Amino acid sequence: MRSIIVLFVMIIGFYTVLVSKSEPNGQVVHATSIVHNSYKDAKPFSLEDRHGNTVRLSDFKGRTVLMTAWTTWCGECREELETLHHIQQHYPENKLKVLAVNLTTEETSLENVKRFLGNEPMKATVLFDTKGIVKQRYGIYGIPISFLIDPYGKIIRTFPGVINQKDLDQWLPN
Repeated sequence: MRSIIVLFVMIIGFYTVLVSKSEPNGQVVHATSIVHNSYKDAKPFSLEDRHGNTVRLSDFKGRTVLMTAWTTWCGECREELETLHHIQQHYPENKLKVLAVNLTTEETSLENVKRFLGNEPMKATVLFDTKGIVKQRYGIYGIPISFLIDPYGKIIRTFPGVINQKDLDQWLPN
């Protein structure tokens, strides 16, 4: 009898894990993304870009936004910047806007970040979080991390670690 109970508990446990890692349609979630079934509102922010222009998340209402947090001292983040450039090149800006938010409060100085970026053209829009607003509002503790925000301003996916084209293609809304 005890063996049957243990077997029954194991089956229920396995089923619970399987269901918790599936979308409502039964599709298994990719290991590198976190699905937000509650679709939380993306927290508003206003940051400066490389040219001193103020950019607000609300500027992109009606478009899907990929927002990635990064620093210059993070090796994976530096590699991901090139991927973000290519992602923005791949998608027209009216379909997807890529925002590369530098967590400037975690850097030695804004000048060092700008020097790191140099004059290289970059398709993704680089923004500077000089007051830690994005870090605090999005609860960022590990980098790189990306948030996929739908045209209605809802966070629909979170990608901890380096994002790639395949992950994004899988989760972009049509």
